[in-house]
Amino acid sequence: MLTQWPESAASFDATNVFVYVGDAVRWDHTPNRLLDRGVSCETIAASTHSPTSFASLATGWAPPRHGVRDFTDRLPADAPTFFDLPGFDTRFVNSVRDQPSDVDPIYSVLDVEPPPTDHPFDGIDEPFAVMERGPGGHAPYGTFEGTAWEYFEARGSQPASEYEREYATAVADDADRFERRLDELDDRGLREETLVVYTSDHGELLGEGGVLGHNAPMHPALVRVPTVFVHPDLPATRLTSGVFRHVDLRPTIVDALNRVSDTSGRQPTAAGVSEGQPTSDRTAEAAAGDGVSRIGERLPRYGSSFYESSLPVPVTSRVESIRYEGVWDRGGGRVFAASPAHERLAALGGKLLKSPTRDFLRANLGAAIRSYAAGDRRFGSPTVSRSGARNALDALRAEATRGRAVSLTDEQRTRLEELGYLS
Repeated sequence: MLTQWPESAASFDATNVFVYVGDAVRWDHTPNRLLDRGVSCETIAASTHSPTSFASLATGWAPPRHGVRDFTDRLPADAPTFFDLPGFDTRFVNSVRDQPSDVDPIYSVLDVEPPPTDHPFDGIDEPFAVMERGPGGHAPYGTFEGTAWEYFEARGSQPASEYEREYATAVADDADRFERRLDELDDRGLREETLVVYTSDHGELLGEGGVLGHNAPMHPALVRVPTVFVHPDLPATRLTSGVFRHVDLRPTIVDALNRVSDTSGRQPTAAGVSEGQPTSDRTAEAAAGDGVSRIGERLPRYGSSFYESSLPVPVTSRVESIRYEGVWDRGGGRVFAASPAHERLAALGGKLLKSPTRDFLRANLGAAIRSYAAGDRRFGSPTVSRSGARNALDALRAEATRGRAVSLTDEQRTRLEELGYLS
């Protein structure tokens, strides 16, 4: 175990990159066989909501800067992304429950077109940069045949331990899927030339605070996710000091690819990436919300996370928002409720009336009310002070923008309902 990126791995031979994002995989439920495949880091998710996290993974920007809050937002037109690396054949594919890729609304968020195939490597040219959204631990858990909505209604108020057992099965199945991708790269003779990354967009609540899923008050189980860098030249080791962040992924990948000579002479340098800067400059940039490459660097002490979602409340026909901001380190975190208590409780009321998890919420009503009613909270023993966390969040919000608004198709709305995002 090491405290920073191993020196022996500061340079390795890779001209392609494949990023596998297992949906809703918690750090504390990540199989050891995945963590032991390369350089693994405890990671702070940029958000506990998929569209926001994918926007940060793709750009290296913190949520206030890229402005994506929900599925109806799109990245700013000038945002540099994983999918515009010069000279690279790029692709985003969705394999969540083997649904057609073009139904995934993340395409709209990232402003990319669905590929001609749902397979990450078929028909792609080198050098390539591919991102795949895998099922991970997203509901429905286990081997249930049906939608997330149908799963939660069928399981109802069963004990949290049963949900956790089925969730572990789902995560293990996703690990199998990821390892099959590695085998496919081997079969195609591409493992030596490809940097592979396994990560997740956010975690999952398995009964903590009386809640299931991830559209909920911010919690460590939602924020802490894995990142593993896999390549034949990288040692199997775990970084034990500091935390990796979603926003660091793209700059780290670009830095890694820039360290080798592409036979075509093409370099993936793009706007918005910190490269070759002094540590002091990189630290200042990180404070402003941009990610930086972590190759040869110690991991940052803390990372930030944001969540915002609007939820319709039946009966009143109102739409209430729940918003949280948090700063997290290895020891714990500080969470600030950014929406008033009456809106948070109204959102909970809507879930109690019309949500696939309503039976579980009702069976754990006291804990759920306490979760939604709580304002600012401290989890664990964070080294960052309350004022320090506030200052960090204020600095990030100083660059706040709003993503481009878009309308979802009926098919996309249906897909989100099946996954439990919409009621």
